[in-house]
Amino acid sequence: MKAQRKLRLVTEAAQLERAPAALPSADERFILTAALVVSFSGVAYELLLATYATYLWGGSIIQYSLVFSSMMLSMGIGSWVSDRGDKNPAPRFVLIECLLAALGVICLPVLYTAYWKGFAPLFFTFGFSLAFGFLVGLEIPLLNRWLGREQKLSALLAVDFAGGFLGGILFPLFLVPSLGLFRVAGLVAFLNGLVACRGAFAQSKRLAKPGLFQLLAGGVCLISLIYLAQAVSLQHWLQQRYFGF
Repeated sequence: MKAQRKLRLVTEAAQLERAPAALPSADERFILTAALVVSFSGVAYELLLATYATYLWGGSIIQYSLVFSSMMLSMGIGSWVSDRGDKNPAPRFVLIECLLAALGVICLPVLYTAYWKGFAPLFFTFGFSLAFGFLVGLEIPLLNRWLGREQKLSALLAVDFAGGFLGGILFPLFLVPSLGLFRVAGLVAFLNGLVACRGAFAQSKRLAKPGLFQLLAGGVCLISLIYLAQAVSLQHWLQQRYFGF
């Protein structure tokens, strides 16, 4: 009897060691919210680049197909390489959100300038497509690893798909008609910055150098907010300078 009891205790202990520790509910809410923003911003960036390419070159079917297919390819590559490197997902996720926010701020001004200068605008268009897709592809596997429980994968994917639906519906029906492309880019970048700030401050115990990540996330969030506030003036200046209207 004692031997059987001892064996049962050892087996239960081993199972507890293998099972991931339950996350606090606040962490789960953050991860699911981040997944919603990740998917929303990914679709919004896809539509921004495809719409920009259509405005400048026409051929909407070709432009949308090329941008979406290139982003899907790079998203697959990002997902494939997401397991490499540091196994702690928190610092990588915060850094990726900061990079997405930075790309969201610079993409349209850079593309306008490339088109006006005739400096390989297609290269920059699809370069941004690949960069956005790669970073978005990294995020969901990182969030899944952070969540740490297979039974929660369905909830994570459901939120991810819901975010993609919202991005696809709100972009043409509300965001672009109400805000314009430049302010949409600033808004989406600001959302990425907010998620980065939330991750850097609320999850500081998971970061090796929390102060550095907090400074980076806060700086990116502030720059995104300034860009959002000045987006219309910047768009008018670029159009007047480059296209004369």
